[in-house]
Amino acid sequence: MGLGAPSSIYAATGRHAFDGDSAGALTYQVATHESDTSVLREPLRSLVSAALSKDPAGRPASEQLLLSLVGRADLADAVKGVAPTSPAGPDEPSRSEMAEAVFAGPGTAAQEVVSQVLLRLVAPGERAEDTLRSAYRSEFADGRTPQEVLDQVLTAFTEAGILVWDGDSVTLSSAALIRAWPRLRDWADAERPGLGVHQRRSEGARLWEGNGRRNNDLLQGTALERTRDWAAAGRRHLTRNHTERDFLDAGSALTRRRGRLRVLLSAVLAVLLVLAVGAAAVAFDQRQTVLTQRQTATGQRDRAVSAQVAGTAQSVRRTDPRLARRLAVASASLADTPESRSSLLALRYQWEADVLKLPGFVATNSDLDATGQTLMAAADTNVEFWNVDTRTRTGSYTAPARIHRVDLSDDGKTAAVSTDDGYTRVLDVAGARPRDAHAFPTPEQTTGYWPPMKLSPLGTYLTVETPRLRTRTSTTKRAY
Repeated sequence: MGLGAPSSIYAATGRHAFDGDSAGALTYQVATHESDTSVLREPLRSLVSAALSKDPAGRPASEQLLLSLVGRADLADAVKGVAPTSPAGPDEPSRSEMAEAVFAGPGTAAQEVVSQVLLRLVAPGERAEDTLRSAYRSEFADGRTPQEVLDQVLTAFTEAGILVWDGDSVTLSSAALIRAWPRLRDWADAERPGLGVHQRRSEGARLWEGNGRRNNDLLQGTALERTRDWAAAGRRHLTRNHTERDFLDAGSALTRRRGRLRVLLSAVLAVLLVLAVGAAAVAFDQRQTVLTQRQTATGQRDRAVSAQVAGTAQSVRRTDPRLARRLAVASASLADTPESRSSLLALRYQWEADVLKLPGFVATNSDLDATGQTLMAAADTNVEFWNVDTRTRTGSYTAPARIHRVDLSDDGKTAAVSTDDGYTRVLDVAGARPRDAHAFPTPEQTTGYWPPMKLSPLGTYLTVETPRLRTRTSTTKRAY
């Protein structure tokens, strides 16, 4: 700042504070010349004059000058108290000297209270750049210091101009006093680690009290632990007032209640979890039991139904082989029972593959071709030809006498019909009529036995059994 003051004069006037032509002249002017600072406005004029003082003891430190420059509305008072324009005489003490004098005035009990009162008016800044804060009169009552001692301290420092009141709130008259008064500076440095904690506690207590002491405004968690630790072991000069003490006690009580509630809630949740797991286990066991019972009942039902269906398949396997096969497969799909296996084996190896029911026709004689596709059926004097695959009638023929034997060639194109009149007639299956007018004699034997006859595979030859020759073969294309 020693170099800064001449620079300030040069910036304001355009002239150097020391204008010697040589180094010796400049040295002489620095030692003897009083620079004209009248062109500067207050408080800068007083600060520059103090910084250009010839007496090193009269020049303020750079820290004091800086704090004076960055002070609030009371900057002029800070300049007068910290950096007087001329060395202070015995009748003009500085602000720090006045504060020290007031401190030395009251007794020991009052002196112990001064640090508690003044530190409540200091707001911590980064490093040493502390600022001011206001406090209400009620904040100074800690329950241990007599009220008359507090009133004595507040009155003494107010009358000395150290404290400034605004209604019921009070603050320091100058931020520079925090660094200018060594005793207050030492107090602030000693209490610095806890000033921020104290300020947050004080403001929190004020908010809590102003809002009707609501639980939502209480400190919790890390902030509460840090404040309690500092209040228990970290503070040096600051004390807790009634509101702050109640504030911390209420926060601690709320923490304990919430802790107990959390423990109780955890216990309840644990019990509910155990009950839920137990209920789930019981429900799962019951479900498995029900499923097992259901499977057992279903198996028993399926086996019973399978046996019943297999019995039905056995009963109709001769009259309706197709239906019997379906029933046997259904029986085996329901359950693997002895009855289902027996019905499957019986239907697998039985000769009957299918049944064709002729509506309105009761056949007394029938024959199939070699392919099993064409069926010839006879009843009384009627002969019908059927397509087995499509189950449709392809033709019919009426014989002149009652039919007692029929035969169908293997190719299904030729049929032979033996009637009671002693003749065998050859029919063309496609037209369901005699191939020609010729009939082959096949008389009834004396024993009442009608001789059998048989067509060749292609229907070319007809073989008839006779008592004398045993067999007689004739061509169906001409008479024999």
